[in-house]
Amino acid sequence: MDHIRISQSVTERIYEIRVEKIMKTNIARVTPSTMMSELEYAIKENNYSCIPVLDGDKLVGQISIAEYVDWLTSDKKDVPIEELMNTEYKTLHIDEPVIAAIRELDISGLRGLSVVEQSTRKFLGLICRCTMMEGVLAELDISDKSENEKRKRDCLLHNIESESAIMTLNYNVKAKPLEHGGEISSSIRADLYRLGLPGSIVRRAAIAAYEAEMNLLSYAGGGTFTIILKAGSLNMKIEDNGPGMPDVEKAMEPGYSTAPDWVRELGFGAGMGLQNIKNCSDNFTISSKVGEGTLLVVDINTEEKCA
Repeated sequence: MDHIRISQSVTERIYEIRVEKIMKTNIARVTPSTMMSELEYAIKENNYSCIPVLDGDKLVGQISIAEYVDWLTSDKKDVPIEELMNTEYKTLHIDEPVIAAIRELDISGLRGLSVVEQSTRKFLGLICRCTMMEGVLAELDISDKSENEKRKRDCLLHNIESESAIMTLNYNVKAKPLEHGGEISSSIRADLYRLGLPGSIVRRAAIAAYEAEMNLLSYAGGGTFTIILKAGSLNMKIEDNGPGMPDVEKAMEPGYSTAPDWVRELGFGAGMGLQNIKNCSDNFTISSKVGEGTLLVVDINTEEKCA
């Protein structure tokens, strides 16, 4: 794939795209009783690297091209797929942001992830690394057209004739599985849009909120968001009582974690997370004490955008 230079503004908008928008639904499926010798047709039809195994409409396993090739070259007898399929696998839900898929594929090394209905495990589609760029770019084009058609709204706080106007929004992040991460940041995004802030500002705030929320769930067991809005500025404080960070400077280094080329193609370099929060801030500070917790402060200038 040729390298594509993606601007920061486009990278920000990727956070708003949901898995449902880019998953593939018209794909071949197999059942647990399908024989390994019959798997070739599904591989050719899908042209993807993993094949969902369904019992009725429920996902019960996955089998990869690599596993099929291993069987094909091993001289093993023909067996039902259920004997060789992978039953320990990660899945996505349709309302998760695409960034969750990017990260899971990066961390796991997998080339595809199944999308299921959260409560019933009903199979809905497949997210594949090889088609992700195509889906993201197509969705960005649709989003561009939709956003251009929206009526322009002035920032709410600038329409108030008081000498000063301040609004405080509070959100509580409760401990829950990571797969539910993003609920609070989605609420923050929706509330800021309702207040009339421009999309460029909302996206930056929502990215910072999403990254911080995932950190709260991953390391601190929850925490709180406090957003203070006034004319010209948005201030976001994220606090937790978690274990704290022993080395804040190390955690902030761009190379603290790495990302492969395909992740970089989508505009995400090494050190996602704290570094992305900083990138979306006009001013960013972090303080942390081991055994006491962490405080993040994000300031975003809205003066030019809301004028």
